[in-house]
Amino acid sequence: MNGAILHVDMTTGTHRMIDDPELFGEFLGGTAVATELLFRHGDPQGDPLAPESPVIFAIGPFSSLFPVATKTVAMFKSPLSGELGESHAGGRMAMSLHEAGIKALVITGKADTLSYLVIENDSAELKSASTFRGQSAAATERILREAEGKSGRKVSILRIGPAGERLSPMACATVDGSRHFGRLGLGAVLGSKNLKAIVISGTRTLPLARPKEFKAVYDILYDRVVKSKEMKKYHDLGTPANVRPLSLIRGLPTRNFSQGNFEGAEAISGERFAKDFLVQHTACAHCQCGCIHMAELREEFAPYHYSTNRVSYDYEL
Repeated sequence: MNGAILHVDMTTGTHRMIDDPELFGEFLGGTAVATELLFRHGDPQGDPLAPESPVIFAIGPFSSLFPVATKTVAMFKSPLSGELGESHAGGRMAMSLHEAGIKALVITGKADTLSYLVIENDSAELKSASTFRGQSAAATERILREAEGKSGRKVSILRIGPAGERLSPMACATVDGSRHFGRLGLGAVLGSKNLKAIVISGTRTLPLARPKEFKAVYDILYDRVVKSKEMKKYHDLGTPANVRPLSLIRGLPTRNFSQGNFEGAEAISGERFAKDFLVQHTACAHCQCGCIHMAELREEFAPYHYSTNRVSYDYEL
């Protein structure tokens, strides 16, 4: 299918796959397709947390085919602003949707009890999440990777934590290890549907009509990503590399945009984090940039007793 859209109704527990090549022919994919689907299935005047309010996930035409095309877009009505909600996340979700043959996912309705959705190729199944109600996003991922892991194949796991279950209007949704749909309350919208998590996997591959031409374009993009100095800083220091320069030119959003520079910029700069806390570089699936920086924070909670937490640090700069 050239424009496969998976519709899931949480109320009835049913799903259907629709092929809409005209939609993708006009809007290509990604944000444009997701916006159109939101207007088709949602009410601009409706309650963002009502069962009928849809959540749309979509990938673009280059997703998982060309370098660094790793993002999935989520589109919904924001419970925080009451306006259009748009958020993007990396991780493996776009790759898993691509492998499942799904270009867009439309979720409506509300399950009777807290549930999670398992998608494999064009099938979808709702399962009970009652045993891990109230669990953090990290704990939920561990539980589901053990329960739903596929032999010889990777899955992507989107989930919410307690804030989403409690319908906090600023709750985010976490994807895989450390990526997030981190704005405008997607976690609350998923929580309002009693949807704790989505597990996605697939076994399909996309045939290339012109493999030689594809490789030629791929190699150009790959070299620009891997060898250019513009991308090198994101691999070496990550997005925090921009903190000090932006603060110097008064372009660093500070205190809810009330000022453009921050007196503590040095302490949260990429250079400081790399020197004192950086322990690992990782990357989203099929991304050669590797801009995810994992920091390890060691804190003493009693004499000679320490807790260690590993977190990713990225700034949208």
